[in-house]
Amino acid sequence: MDGKEIAALIDELHGIHRALAELNYRIQRGRRAVAACGAAQKKAADALAARREEKQNLLLAAKEKERESDAAAQELERRRSQLDAAKSNREYESIQIQIESIAYKNDELAEAAFEALTVAEEFDVEVERAETALKEETERLEKTRATVAESEPKLAADVERTQARLRDAEGRLPRDWAGVYVRLIKDFGGEETFAPLTGEGYCGSCRRRLPVETVAKVCGGAALTCPACGRLLYMPVGFVLK
Repeated sequence: MDGKEIAALIDELHGIHRALAELNYRIQRGRRAVAACGAAQKKAADALAARREEKQNLLLAAKEKERESDAAAQELERRRSQLDAAKSNREYESIQIQIESIAYKNDELAEAAFEALTVAEEFDVEVERAETALKEETERLEKTRATVAESEPKLAADVERTQARLRDAEGRLPRDWAGVYVRLIKDFGGEETFAPLTGEGYCGSCRRRLPVETVAKVCGGAALTCPACGRLLYMPVGFVLK
């Protein structure tokens, strides 16, 4: 292979690795989208459970206030029945004072019970809002899952075809390039392995200016790496040194 043929092959390999990276990114992006929707759906479910628990606690508090109010009302009736059995004016007055105190307390308890029940009923709005949010997140999750389930097999097939192209291109590498290529692929992985020359004589990866002799050797088909970043230098198709 002459320099231009090698350059075209390395350019092809770089393009294939870019394509693989893009395909794998799209696959992972879909999976991340499903995971994100799942997390949002769980958060909405937890929020709904919390709202329902708050509603239940409010109802329990209201019932407790009602129980206390009923108990005070019963005590009030008991005290009133004692008035007729009072044996002296002093006892009568004492019971009357107790009745007034219990009646005042009962009014407070009844008002508190009504307020607690009102708050519990008004909290239905919060529960309904949380139910709506959960429904929306569930629908979003199901839609995302369906989209990913439909697209991922196609992307996987594209990955398989692209990997076949990669194996074919790798099989056409000259021996002196193959060893360098395999080592660098292990070090950098995929498209990060490659550093196309720029027209100004820079490394296309780290932007380090390269010696003139290095650029000349790469253009001649030598397997060289950038002295700064260590990536595989090559002459891209259409390269013109300025």
